[in-house]
Amino acid sequence: MLKSFFKKCRRKIQAIFKEVLDERRNNYNGDDQPINDLMDGLMNLKDEEGNRLSDTEVLDNMTSILLGGYESIAVVTMWAVYYLAKHPKVLQKLRVSMPTSNQPSLII
Repeated sequence: MLKSFFKKCRRKIQAIFKEVLDERRNNYNGDDQPINDLMDGLMNLKDEEGNRLSDTEVLDNMTSILLGGYESIAVVTMWAVYYLAKHPKVLQKLRVSMPTSNQPSLII
């Protein structure tokens, strides 16, 4: 069940990226200023033989970076919260070291 959900999400994300990629390919002329984002970088990346990445390679890389980045951040956050909960003295030191403001803290 989870695997099929992940595949469905991946297909939706790639469909969104494909739409943007197609729009850029169809509307780009040599005079346009590059956008200088990740997709633009991947679209202009060349391999050892001087060939640009295919659209499929660009989409796969975009999806992997997005999903991989999300997963690693989630795992790091989970472990940080776990260890802070396990070691209340460290959590207290963190609270003391946080800058104060007039806004209430929702995080710590």
